[in-house]
Amino acid sequence: MNNYELTLILKPSFSDKERDLLIEKIEKWVLESKGKIEKIDKMGKRVLSYQINKFLEGIYIFMVLNLAPKEVGQLDRKIKLDENIIRYLLVKKDKVVIKVEKKSKIKLKE
Repeated sequence: MNNYELTLILKPSFSDKERDLLIEKIEKWVLESKGKIEKIDKMGKRVLSYQINKFLEGIYIFMVLNLAPKEVGQLDRKIKLDENIIRYLLVKKDKVVIKVEKKSKIKLKE
């Protein structure tokens, strides 16, 4: 299992209920592929740096996932097919970054 970061930009016309339903759908996809979601950050509506598909704003969601490498392609395909997601970025977290994050959490607790 590898750690991945998923950032989604949804259509700005989405309500909170629709956003939560989409998040549940993505959680279901991850759990079906025996993955795990560690963190979900609903960042809210923000102005885009440039226009995407005639949208000037978007609703941002950030997720940290644990997923097997062979399952990433299927998740990527499912996200591409969802027309409510106007842009996304799925990247693998570097192991060095993960170690630094763990050390900083330990120092904060002390």
